[in-house]
Amino acid sequence: MTILSLLLAAAQAGAAPPAAADPLGADLRCLMALSVMADQVPQAQRNDVMSVAIYYLGRVNARAPTLNLAERLTAEAPGFDAMGAEATRALTLACAQEVERRGRELEAAGRAAESATQRPR
Repeated sequence: MTILSLLLAAAQAGAAPPAAADPLGADLRCLMALSVMADQVPQAQRNDVMSVAIYYLGRVNARAPTLNLAERLTAEAPGFDAMGAEATRALTLACAQEVERRGRELEAAGRAAESATQRPR
């Protein structure tokens, strides 16, 4: 089972991409949602979900390299906790869709690079 299919099966809800008004906050909420999900899936799937969470951790680090992560997650927690189960599932799906989209872009870039480096014989 792919990471996206795992997340889609768990989310089972339509969703819009995370809000862009606060990109750092959106990435933190994705990180939080995926961390929660990792605690709810079978052990065999936990690493797959955490791999997606690490994508968002990388985005957070790129946006704010000196961020006190624990402090900011603590500040985000009340709003995240107030979202409710349905909104959390929708957020998780949106976050997974973003990772899947970026994965497809990476695959396409790799194919293009491979094609560009192939020389006729």
